[in-house]
Amino acid sequence: MLMAGGCYRRHWSSRDIRLDTLCPQRTSLIPYTVCAESQVIKRIEPKLLYRTETQARGDSAMAGVSWEIKGTEFGNCNCDYGCPCQFMGRPSSVNGDCRYAMFTQIDEGQYADVRLDGLRFVWMGGWPGAVHEGNGVLQLIIDDGADDEQRKAIRRIVYNEDTDELLTNYSIYCAMCTTIHEPIVAPIELDFDIEARTAHGEVPGIVVCDMEPVRNPVTGKAHRAQIVLPEGFGSTMLETASGSVKSTGTVPLEFSDTFASFSKLHMTDHGIVR
Repeated sequence: MLMAGGCYRRHWSSRDIRLDTLCPQRTSLIPYTVCAESQVIKRIEPKLLYRTETQARGDSAMAGVSWEIKGTEFGNCNCDYGCPCQFMGRPSSVNGDCRYAMFTQIDEGQYADVRLDGLRFVWMGGWPGAVHEGNGVLQLIIDDGADDEQRKAIRRIVYNEDTDELLTNYSIYCAMCTTIHEPIVAPIELDFDIEARTAHGEVPGIVVCDMEPVRNPVTGKAHRAQIVLPEGFGSTMLETASGSVKSTGTVPLEFSDTFASFSKLHMTDHGIVR
């Protein structure tokens, strides 16, 4: 059985967020307004990029909790192989938009005293242009094997409720979204081999992703390429592949033979561990 709630919308103009906040030498982030549906809740302090309706009402009991996760992430977007976004370029998709689905396996993890070992989650996003231009939508799907406390912990990590500003891919993507949906709880199927560059990820009835090596167009042999990102905000190295994905619901996706990658995760509330 799937469990899904409503969504929260955040409204802002591109003038409200300075692009230099995405750089290491950034200055302060300018606050913006958060809404639940059409009702304005409150003004956000610069350090917090996202708050749920409950948190905005004053429930900050869990704020400032430390967390750490180690594991593997794989998925693909609608850019050509190589993904110009990794090199500060614009999306190379047919429509110039940016859309993706990412599957995460937590090998070891904790949120305060809540253990997250062995849990999974999927997050899908879509933007009408480059991510830094904003106006995106984000959907989180949490492993139905997680109990209530574990679900709450994963939600808070991915939806950037206990992370230093702009130091993880979660915090940056949330900052660039105007619509963040309540998580869905569902079974998540994962099977992957980084060395072989193959993977299958599926949430039955919602999203399915398959990955394989990029092939030499002449010989058909598997081609291997890695992207090294010493200052990456999600990981420091991507093992690239070719992927296809199809999803329905809040973030519809359908593309094939596009950029895909695997990465090893080691992340805390203060950013990635290098």
